[in-house]
Amino acid sequence: MALEERGLTQEWLSDETGIPMRTMARRLHKINPSSFPLDEVEAIATALGSDLVSLLTAARELQPILAAAS
Repeated sequence: MALEERGLTQEWLSDETGIPMRTMARRLHKINPSSFPLDEVEAIATALGSDLVSLLTAARELQPILAAAS
């Protein structure tokens, strides 16, 4: 995940985006993640210094890799 690659934590992302930590943990759960509303995705892209399209493209590319690992 981009957070781990950058040495960042879910706590950091929660603080930067204003998304409660408990919500962030549910959204990023490795086995059973919940979906992100668009406003949260936009906040995450901003916090990571990315644009929305790049973030969504990276997430889509990771889906097959994550599915194979589970």
